[in-house]
Amino acid sequence: MEHHGDVKVAWDGSILIVHAQGPFNDEGMQRAIAAVQTVVLAKNLPRWQRLSICDKETLGSPSTLKLVGYINTWCLANGCEKTAIVVCDSVQENVAQILFASSVKVFFNEAEARAWLA
Repeated sequence: MEHHGDVKVAWDGSILIVHAQGPFNDEGMQRAIAAVQTVVLAKNLPRWQRLSICDKETLGSPSTLKLVGYINTWCLANGCEKTAIVVCDSVQENVAQILFASSVKVFFNEAEARAWLA
C-alpha cells in the first residue's frame, strides 16, 4: 500500500524537531519511525529533547496511533528526556493526551513548547 503522511526531521542543538505533515496510515508512520530512528542513532546523544509539530491534517487510525506510541517509547529508551507536541486543534490535543498521558506536554504554540523544552 502507498504511504500517507510525511515527516521532516532535523536537529536544533539537542532538540529533535519532527514536523508531521498530513494524515498518516501505517506505512507512512513506519517511514516516519525509520526517519526518527536514523537521525537519533546517527547523532548519538546521551540525552536530548523532542519537539513534534503537527499540521492541521495530522491524524491516524487506531493502528497508526499504536505505532506513534511505539516511537515515543523508543525515544524514551534512547535518551529522550522531554517531549513537547504542538497541535492545531482540540481533536489532536485530546488524542495526544490520551495516547501519551504524562510522558509529553501538549501545546498550541511552538514558542511556548520550545521554552518548556529549554
